[in-house]
Amino acid sequence: MTQDELTEAEQLARCYGPANCWTGTSGTLAAWIIRLLNERKELKQQLEAIKAQCEIASNLNRRMEQ
Repeated sequence: MTQDELTEAEQLARCYGPANCWTGTSGTLAAWIIRLLNERKELKQQLEAIKAQCEIASNLNRRMEQ
């Protein structure tokens, strides 16, 4: 998903607000979507950190081989 799509998905999910048994809205589903979007963001950040660590390790290995 592009950043624009992620932003739009979050905005749409937030339109439904929190779960509310009185109004019968889709708040529970919207809350889960927001949680999943946040989890995706965290996993992406972790992946970027791991990629950076792998790059550092690769550079160190190259130096040691020289």
